[in-house]
Amino acid sequence: MLERWTWGFGMGAVLLALSARAVAMVEVTQAAPMTGDRLQLDLKLQDRSVKQVTVKSRDEKAAPDEQRVKASGGHSQIVVSAAEPSVVFPSGAAEVKGPPKPLPAKEQSFEALLIEPGPQASGDALDALRQWVLVVRALNTPLRWDGEHAAYTTELIVGLQGAGASRGMSAELSKPIVVQLMTVGAKVAAAKLELSHGGVAGFKTTLISLPHHEATGTVTALTDLGERAYQVVAEPSLGALRLELGNDSIAGFGVGTTQLSAVRLAEDGREWFAPKALDVTLRLTGRGSLEAEKLHFGKEQARSASVEFRSAFLGESTVVVQATGVAPEKAVVRFGVPWSLFVAIVLGVGLGAGIRELRAKRRRGFHRELVVNVLSGLLLSVASLIGVATVVALPSTALLTEAGCFVVAAVAAYLGSDLVERLWPSSQKPAT
Repeated sequence: MLERWTWGFGMGAVLLALSARAVAMVEVTQAAPMTGDRLQLDLKLQDRSVKQVTVKSRDEKAAPDEQRVKASGGHSQIVVSAAEPSVVFPSGAAEVKGPPKPLPAKEQSFEALLIEPGPQASGDALDALRQWVLVVRALNTPLRWDGEHAAYTTELIVGLQGAGASRGMSAELSKPIVVQLMTVGAKVAAAKLELSHGGVAGFKTTLISLPHHEATGTVTALTDLGERAYQVVAEPSLGALRLELGNDSIAGFGVGTTQLSAVRLAEDGREWFAPKALDVTLRLTGRGSLEAEKLHFGKEQARSASVEFRSAFLGESTVVVQATGVAPEKAVVRFGVPWSLFVAIVLGVGLGAGIRELRAKRRRGFHRELVVNVLSGLLLSVASLIGVATVVALPSTALLTEAGCFVVAAVAAYLGSDLVERLWPSSQKPAT
């Protein structure tokens, strides 16, 4: 209830602002006394370059139906019916279309002027003359996300505002003005607006929407007072982050790694290629370690740069990505026992140590030498797997495969204690 009251109060303020600020292209400044059923009017044109005005009667039976009158220095004189409404167009205004203009954030007047002679309560024709201009404004432009309608929306406000001596006036029209809204790519809640009153009381609103932030459209207003086409675009903002893992189940014991990144989404759930860079924070609960604590989004990029995550012992860990204004996104990484890698290491160690013993010429101390080679092979294989030592120059991706572990283990066991001494030399014994 409070939100509706607030919205209504805000809309009322907008309508009052429209009534006070719009400027008519044409205004009636003076009227001569009536001659029969005709009125002679002096016009003031805001654009002094206009050389001609076109006058059309809203009643097809009224004569003359259309007249073209010269203008000079921003002024002109016309003759209209004293009983029927007429419309005055500055030269070419009714025919000029051009490309669609942005949906106006401030009130925008049509060029045409609607002249309505009122009931003749006295002999003074000017007191009974009403003049109106059609004004249009969007409440929000570009369009903003509307959760209730699950679309990007804005309220389009359309109405007739008093011009010249009729500024601030409210009155019923002798004949309603129909505004037909035609859309391409956008949707409009009410495509036909009928204006039966001039002034704030007669203003009408309708909802314009776009289905998603990448959509664009046009809205064209067709009326007896002219035609205007407007471009409709959306202005998205960050609606959510989607955390993505290369693999949500990796080998434990610090052996397994995976890459994680995030995707920024607009409110409509689509990827958002935002014009600005963004850094978001990563938090870790449980075991494991992150290469960095932030993810970076570059300009015009929906996906962030990747960060490496490494496992710990066994169990699982939760990674949380957080950005201002949106809910945190979580992902769980589980650590398992790398049985296949361990089996490959054992087989490789057995092969390497066996070859070493079979090549040995002396058989003395056979069992002791074999145990040393096996243990050395196991130690060096695990050290190579977690990155502490380098036994064979293999790519890091190959080391985490069964074949890679088998080769490293075989070489480490074959070299045995000699390789251990080379990698981690013991201190020399003191001379006696």
